[in-house]
Amino acid sequence: MAKGFVVSVVLLAFYEVITASVTSSESQILSMIKDLQQRVTIQEKAIHSLRSHIAKQDDVISSLQEQEQRQNDLISTLQKQLQLHDEHFSNSSDINIAVVNKLCEKSQLQKEHITKQHGQAKMIRDQEQQSDHLGKTQSKRHVVDEEEPVAFQAVVSADTIEHIQIHEKIVFDSVRLNLDRDYNSVNGVFVAPRPGIYLFSTSVLTEPNCSLDVNIVKNGTPLAGAFANTEGKLWYDQGSVTVAAELNAGDEVWVENTWPADAKVRGHGSHTSFSGVLVMGM
Repeated sequence: MAKGFVVSVVLLAFYEVITASVTSSESQILSMIKDLQQRVTIQEKAIHSLRSHIAKQDDVISSLQEQEQRQNDLISTLQKQLQLHDEHFSNSSDINIAVVNKLCEKSQLQKEHITKQHGQAKMIRDQEQQSDHLGKTQSKRHVVDEEEPVAFQAVVSADTIEHIQIHEKIVFDSVRLNLDRDYNSVNGVFVAPRPGIYLFSTSVLTEPNCSLDVNIVKNGTPLAGAFANTEGKLWYDQGSVTVAAELNAGDEVWVENTWPADAKVRGHGSHTSFSGVLVMGM
């Protein structure tokens, strides 16, 4: 009886072990099934998304195919037009060549005409520039003519002037011409009344056995000199010089002795003179 009880206890324990093992296996299986279901759901969503994307790509492909067909139709149309144009050009090539040749000849004639006109225009322009320059020159001269002319001439009236020092002015006291009264016969100085180009001249006569060197001076600056020399000789000598100068209004011009000290000059009527004239106003 004890042996039977032991067997019963063992069987009962084995049953409980088997029951517990089965229960644990079912729980694991249920967990695995649930996990698989979740994965299947995720895969189904991914498949649905892929199908939508594929459908959109199919639409794009269809649109591109339509565009390709339209391009092919356009190319076919252009090829037909080009063929018709080639046929027309082949038939009218001789006419076109003749037209082109005429156009070239006309273009050449027009080019020659334009070149000729350009040369004529240049010649006219040069003539206008020359006329303008001449007109300006004549205008300046006309201004001089319109205004009162400027000119003077004076001589030494004395037979001889002695004791002339270096840089002393020679006074030409006898006035023969003084149109604008710009020459002063008291101090021998000419004062320019207005700007312009002036021409001055002086001539001096020396006695025997004398020398004389004079300058025409502008505002203290020598412009030109005249020299007469009779050292050791028994005759007279005359020196003269003419110079052009640009003057502004108020500039002064005179003749002065430069050598020797205590010089003398012979007037003798009109042999020693000083003159000037306004040639062109500015």
